[in-house]
Amino acid sequence: QMCIRDSVREETKDLDIFQRLEQLLRAGFRFIDGHPHLARIYFHLLHSGEAPFGAQRILELRRQAEEFLSELLRAAASRGQIRSDIDVERTAFLVNAMFEKLLRAYHTEFLASGAGLYRGHPKELDEWITATLDMLKHGMASDQSSGTRDTQVVSRTVLCSPE
Repeated sequence: QMCIRDSVREETKDLDIFQRLEQLLRAGFRFIDGHPHLARIYFHLLHSGEAPFGAQRILELRRQAEEFLSELLRAAASRGQIRSDIDVERTAFLVNAMFEKLLRAYHTEFLASGAGLYRGHPKELDEWITATLDMLKHGMASDQSSGTRDTQVVSRTVLCSPE
């Protein structure tokens, strides 16, 4: 049986990165809807580390998720869909953390009370997905704060200059 990751990889190979990430997130919501008991066990193990097969398996699941996202990001960078100077590994970690939290909040009532995410209706889920992808695509900076990136690059260069 094909896992979500492999299914999304194959079914979205001709789409851009943001469409691929959208399909990945939607597949996660569908998995939770179709397998709520497995999702409960997964989230419990993921955050407690209490697994009969040990923390190694949980670490392996996270590694595979981040590796998959890194693969998507590298392909997007080579296609010119995202910045070529992006730190792929850190970005994969952050996207994975964001998606994991969204999926967990969809599954677990107290994590997003009042936000319309817990077992949200399709319209609310669409709004969450749109907001998430909009932030990934456009960031949080306004057009007026364009100098911030230059300052960060200079700071990083000074901090990382050769001895």
